[in-house]
Amino acid sequence: MTPTPPAGLPPERARLVCRMRELRDGTGLSLAALAAKTAFSKSSWERYLNGKTLPPGQAVRELCRLAGEPEGRCLALWELAESE
Repeated sequence: MTPTPPAGLPPERARLVCRMRELRDGTGLSLAALAAKTAFSKSSWERYLNGKTLPPGQAVRELCRLAGEPEGRCLALWELAESE
């Protein structure tokens, strides 16, 4: 099941948020565990995964690494969201 993005997000950011949520779900990690395994805090991950803030590219890379996912597609989504 594809996670539903928060209402009111621009389309490209909504796609990125959905993909990041899918990756996070696939890892089985909590926000606290994500924070412990990356350079980003629990509150930062909450903002990124809820679409409140566009994540930095490094956060996208780190989530892909933890999920065992090649980063190309997610970084392309991130670039599109950043340009919106």
